[in-house]
Amino acid sequence: MKLQATPSSDQHVIVAHGPGWVDIDGRHYRRSVLITPTAIDADWGPESFGALDEAHLAALADHAGDVWLLGTGSQQRFPPPQVLRVLIEAGISVEIMDTAAACRTYNILVAEGRATLAALIIE
Repeated sequence: MKLQATPSSDQHVIVAHGPGWVDIDGRHYRRSVLITPTAIDADWGPESFGALDEAHLAALADHAGDVWLLGTGSQQRFPPPQVLRVLIEAGISVEIMDTAAACRTYNILVAEGRATLAALIIE
């Protein structure tokens, strides 16, 4: 699904997404990725939702922001409490949704000027 006609030059935006991929600023990603308006971490993330662990979420706690999004793949799935513990202990609330919804929500929040982080699981 194409989300935006042209990428913004001063902020990272999600241009399109589909099963098994996401396009950020015109670059195709086929594995899990972490995106903020000012940074992309293509090395973040598990190969699948089942591989998500505390270390992946600990990387989110290293970023400042107003809103944290977790895209859990093709469907919304909730990680076990022990995996979420690192964020809970850091006082970080994360919105959990499927990856397509996280892509759309990320762009809306960035367009509003919100400091947003999206951790997108690409399966």
